[in-house]
Amino acid sequence: MCATCKVWIYKKRRKQELVDYCGGECQRCGYNKSNAALQFHHLDSSTKLFRVGANYHRKWADLTAEADKCLLLCANCHAEEHERKNNGP
Repeated sequence: MCATCKVWIYKKRRKQELVDYCGGECQRCGYNKSNAALQFHHLDSSTKLFRVGANYHRKWADLTAEADKCLLLCANCHAEEHERKNNGP
């Protein structure tokens, strides 16, 4: 197996572990069909240290500490959350 494939598998497994840690489904609508559609939304951007989805290589304790500041949302609910935040209720 090539190094690129190993990294891809590692990231996919790490995201699965983190999705499981966060409850395994969108915290708004319950969507759980594809991890690719699940995203980490920071509740308070001022406390954000790094983007969870771009840093699966970090230590587990660092990942979970950052994920604890987030909602696990599907792509649709995440987009709606940003629209609500930018445009008001």
